[in-house]
Amino acid sequence: MLYTAKDDEDLGIHLFVGFKYWWQKAQYYDEQMRRTIPHVQRKDWTGPRSFNDDVLTEAYVDINSGPFKIRVGKTDCNLGPAGP
Repeated sequence: MLYTAKDDEDLGIHLFVGFKYWWQKAQYYDEQMRRTIPHVQRKDWTGPRSFNDDVLTEAYVDINSGPFKIRVGKTDCNLGPAGP
């Protein structure tokens, strides 16, 4: 979701929030899986564990003033593989 708070020649302020949510329903249909995975682990597997780590992917403010551009908040940056 992107919201433009102000956008003119001198100053631009843009707000962005990104989120995701999921829910696994397989545990209700597969009785063998339901019996083999302990309840605590099954609960963690079926949906997000924490709002900040799993649900909220990005939340930041972009401020553009003349030649300066500032981004403040939580962003999701993929820079490529970390291994050799």
